[in-house]
Amino acid sequence: MSSSGHVDSRAAVTTGDGHLQVESVPVPKPDRGEALIATRLSGVCGTDLVKLDQRRTTPGTVLGHELVADVLEVGDGCPLKVGQRTVAVHHVACGECRLCRADAETQCPTFRENLLEPGAFSEVVLLRARACTEAVWPLPEHVTDEAAIFLEPAACVLRSVTKGLPSDLQRPTVIVLGAGSMGQLHGLVLKIARPDAGVLVLEPRPERRQQARRAGLEVAPPEDLESKLEQLGSPDGVDAVFDTAGGHQALMTALSAVRPGGRCVLFAHSKSPEPFDLDLVFKSEKAVVGSYSGGRAEQQTIFRWLSEGDLDPAPLTTHIVPLDEVDKALELCRRAGALKVAFEFQARRSA
Repeated sequence: MSSSGHVDSRAAVTTGDGHLQVESVPVPKPDRGEALIATRLSGVCGTDLVKLDQRRTTPGTVLGHELVADVLEVGDGCPLKVGQRTVAVHHVACGECRLCRADAETQCPTFRENLLEPGAFSEVVLLRARACTEAVWPLPEHVTDEAAIFLEPAACVLRSVTKGLPSDLQRPTVIVLGAGSMGQLHGLVLKIARPDAGVLVLEPRPERRQQARRAGLEVAPPEDLESKLEQLGSPDGVDAVFDTAGGHQALMTALSAVRPGGRCVLFAHSKSPEPFDLDLVFKSEKAVVGSYSGGRAEQQTIFRWLSEGDLDPAPLTTHIVPLDEVDKALELCRRAGALKVAFEFQARRSA
């Protein structure tokens, strides 16, 4: 086992008022099968913002789970090698329980265990042993950090796409609600997973529409929905709608845009208490499906796409800030012009 000499780490920790502040946090010594990794780049996820805005975390918690890191130190029996540049994923299902056997591994009780200690908004992170054997992806040199931080989010998107579009459905038509990073990532993943699909992104903000067009996506404002359905050849509605915006209005748009018998996939947090008429689902046999995360099979597929150059989400990483500028990072996350905001760490700057 090599020795890193690290006893603490700088990290962005949560406060009681929904903010982040940089503090020193202890770094555990890796036990058998475990590893310490030095974070290079860590993306801010929408769930991180939700946890902050809704005060869902205990003060002192370190958030973050989208990271690229260098292996710093390994415990006995750990399969990783010091110096490897990797992506580490924070959740792994047991693979054996009833939920796993029913293709619901993202609902597996074991899946809820966070295998990163602390979270990825930290200079140094401990990887639990199960992560080291089942949830670490050594990166080829040609895959950039900016692209690699999307391995876990893109796996979540791939699972969403699979839930929304049955494999036997030919030449489907699709609408994605929202042109944020996850909306655009849906568009990019759909191009690879379902190249036969006609895909339209609906986005109200002009700057986001411009970004989506630069990514090669067909995009329109929501008020153009009716005319766009005609252009898609789906005047009675599309086969699937992927809601990456969340909230009552987005759900209403999804239900109005999907055809009878089609699927609305909910891919965004929503605390909206507003009721809606269930007959909108019942009488037209529309399905409303939740898609929360991604499993190992999706991660393997995304890793292959990244490695082979089929998927390059790097342009979605629009802002990179040092860890000390936590307030700036959160402010950027809430701007329409920002897609993926990421923290940069010393391990990357000194490489």
